Amino acid sequence: MKLTVASSPHIRGNFRTNRIMLDVVLALLPALAVGVWHFGLRALAVASICIGAAVISEWLYSLVTKTRNTTVDGSAIVTGLLLAMTLPHTVPYWQAALGSVFAIVLVKCLCGGLGQNIFNPALAARAFLLLIYPVGLTRYVGVDGVSAATPLHHMVMPALPEESILDMFLGNCPGSIGEISALALLIGGAYLVYRKVISIRTPAAYIGTVAVLALLFPQSNDPIAWCAAQVFGGGLIVTAVTCLVMPESRIVFGVLTCIGSCMLLLIPLEKGLKKIPAAAGAALSFSAFFLLRNCASGTLGFENLVICRLPEFLYRNNLTAFFGFPHASFFSTDYFSLLPWFFLFLTGFFLFRITSQAGWNEKLFAKGQFPLLNFLGRHSLVVYLLHQPVLYGLSTLYFYFLT
Repeated sequence: MKLTVASSPHIRGNFRTNRIMLDVVLALLPALAVGVWHFGLRALAVASICIGAAVISEWLYSLVTKTRNTTVDGSAIVTGLLLAMTLPHTVPYWQAALGSVFAIVLVKCLCGGLGQNIFNPALAARAFLLLIYPVGLTRYVGVDGVSAATPLHHMVMPALPEESILDMFLGNCPGSIGEISALALLIGGAYLVYRKVISIRTPAAYIGTVAVLALLFPQSNDPIAWCAAQVFGGGLIVTAVTCLVMPESRIVFGVLTCIGSCMLLLIPLEKGLKKIPAAAGAALSFSAFFLLRNCASGTLGFENLVICRLPEFLYRNNLTAFFGFPHASFFSTDYFSLLPWFFLFLTGFFLFRITSQAGWNEKLFAKGQFPLLNFLGRHSLVVYLLHQPVLYGLSTLYFYFLT
């Protein structure tokens, strides 16, 4: 009997990547059509440039690195189209092309290709363009050709949008090419559900959570209108539908969720924690982190040191996975649970108190004393987006040319 060692997936179905990508493109066409109808042929030109630049970038990357040509799977077309959907139709053509190159080369290919990227390539490219060229990506024109604020801009103020709920539902409002019509996006989402590309549970839970929170904590005198505006006017549906078409690279309880959860949990605990001596708190917190380091694997201990096994009843569902006890079928490409990482977060909290009491913070972090740290702090989001693709790319070049 011949045994073959290969990477996942080991269970295969009738779905093929190129068929899934075709379904995604078809699902996005209604929203693109609404964008072209309202904004004109320039919206179609932006979409064509994004798609063309994405496909050419992926082909050139495979040619230069002498790897398999993956343009035939259609994922580059989807990335380019998704990027175009998030851009205003007034964006300069060269910026649209640059965004596609960034998405394909840095975010997708240098991270290992389809399914290996830690970010959604299109959304990472959109964030990159917004950081580098904010003016071009924040100039929106309404359906009447006049510059106007988007519904999301009004809600940030916070205030209800000037457009009616019906206008936001149909697409009669300023915004990006593919986000203005909730109806068109829902049609595309329904098609993906029908084709079994996505499960309705995930986008429904995503949209439902936002709707419930908007209803419970409205920023206007009309909770129903505020809830509807959040659902239909903020690009929420395009995220819910299009970010879920690649479940093999999904992120559940990633590092940002962990950091945010730790910060929220610290708020009610801060007064009590300040009563604990800083040195004792740091020692206890780090000891707890050390003991719980392997709790996701079912044991107490650190790395190869196993103190005891934890009860199996703790590992039940996604809720227990959030706390650090994932069930057997749980999967996430970036998993940082509350335990043990909250205790490492607390260690930093107590260490800050120690350095503050000793007067080290003022000496160490005086303004201008560490220009590199100042630069990294001011551009932390760019560094966060770029560091892994850049390191992966340098490692790839090293092993390709020197080994």
